[in-house]
Amino acid sequence: MTVSSASPSLPAGADWAPAGLEARLVEAALTALETTSVDRLSMRSVASSVGVSHQAPYTHFRSRTRFLAAVAGSGLAGVVTEAEVAVERAGDDPIARLLALGDHYASFIERRPHLFDLAFGPVVAMRDHRVLQEAAIAYWSLLRGVVLACQPPGTPDGEVQNRCEIAASTVYGIARMGAHHKIPRVVPATPRELVNSALRTLHDGWHVIPGQAPRTPTPGPDHQADESRGLP
Repeated sequence: MTVSSASPSLPAGADWAPAGLEARLVEAALTALETTSVDRLSMRSVASSVGVSHQAPYTHFRSRTRFLAAVAGSGLAGVVTEAEVAVERAGDDPIARLLALGDHYASFIERRPHLFDLAFGPVVAMRDHRVLQEAAIAYWSLLRGVVLACQPPGTPDGEVQNRCEIAASTVYGIARMGAHHKIPRVVPATPRELVNSALRTLHDGWHVIPGQAPRTPTPGPDHQADESRGLP
């Protein structure tokens, strides 16, 4: 594997130069994670791909853990940027933005499972590198803003935070089950369709008044199109 010398964008919290060796090592590791799980990621191979000693990641990042945290944060920062674009493309409707973010999150898990496992798994902690801290905070801030816009007036901040975690964990569970082919064959919907349905159900539940029966789930765009054609 040979990595291009092109400079990656510098994520928030990075303590290295955009075109420096540290940036090249991080880029090489991210490239490797496209096809290799973190437990099989070789520091020697990463270093070799940029033509330096196998000790380079340790020398420049002080430890394997800190290097991996920098890699996770750099990758996650790019994912956050993609998610922000997806949300903005959804327009101003709060639920459309929620569904766009959920779809992007599920897509992230499907497309880049090894990066996701590194960023959110047990190998590194958010405190292990500032880049990872900054990226995680940015992702949560985006999620919180999207979920907050879907809440009825007067929802306490603590409850908004709870609902953010519930939404994220729901999408995570469905997407991971789908990625590992663990969803029973009798389930006709795709993982992405299940994510969409789950978020609509959560959204409708957020607007239920205590003691009042839940309203009919919000119809999706496909159902609305069917209605316009006179279909059930």
